[in-house]
Amino acid sequence: VDVEHQQALMAWQQREAAWQQAEFRKLETAAEWGSVMLTGSALSIDVFGGSLPGWRALLTTHGTSLLAAQPVLVVDLTGELAGQELVQLATAAGIPVASWLLPADLGASGLLAGLSPAQFATALAEAMHAGQGPGGARADRAVDVRVLEQFHGALGSDITLARLAAAVRAALGHRDLDGPLSAAEQAVITEKVFPAGYREQIEPNLIRIEAFLSVLARHADGPGGAAGVPQPPAYLTWLALEPAAQSAHVEVLAALAVQWLTVQVTGSTEPAPAVII
Repeated sequence: VDVEHQQALMAWQQREAAWQQAEFRKLETAAEWGSVMLTGSALSIDVFGGSLPGWRALLTTHGTSLLAAQPVLVVDLTGELAGQELVQLATAAGIPVASWLLPADLGASGLLAGLSPAQFATALAEAMHAGQGPGGARADRAVDVRVLEQFHGALGSDITLARLAAAVRAALGHRDLDGPLSAAEQAVITEKVFPAGYREQIEPNLIRIEAFLSVLARHADGPGGAAGVPQPPAYLTWLALEPAAQSAHVEVLAALAVQWLTVQVTGSTEPAPAVII
């Protein structure tokens, strides 16, 4: 029995050594670097934990693999600029890149461009209520959406965040003679859009909406409420939160960025972009 065992073991070791040699020969002819693509039903990869150097290394290696086959949209919510090395490498390789730091580049980034009034109202309302539970918050979200849609209707096609914020202030009774709204527009908003009784009921909603809009408008719109010309996504588009302390308004930007991703992916043509969050 011992002899048979030794013979079988030696035969297995010889087969194992032959397999190892065959694998080494394959590696000798393989490229040192190559693209790793998702196949079959593996449509997403979830990564947990790690450190900033590890995040940057993963984004750089996996991101360049993706760029070899399709456009890439990156939303970097770390506040640590984890995708910066990927952007630098793609730029050096001549790949069209659009990189935007939020909130400073909010207007130029096109984050809010391409949204219909209903989509914008829903996106902003969901962003303002991000993290809240169901129940009463659901009713507040519905009212916020309806109020924002009514402001859109009153302002017509000339919509900027500064004009929206001014419209909300007008509904709250604050007239701004040097602001982006005309006297006629302010009169319509204060006298016709919201009946007096209804305006009293939605005053908490108006105060909340104005608080978020006014902060966003300072970054998205220039002096006098003139918005910058938003740029379309590039082959590699990187939206990143600036390194700063977290705040409720930064959370709104993060939620709006995710809404922007949804619009970009839904409206994209072949090849569909890969998304990294």
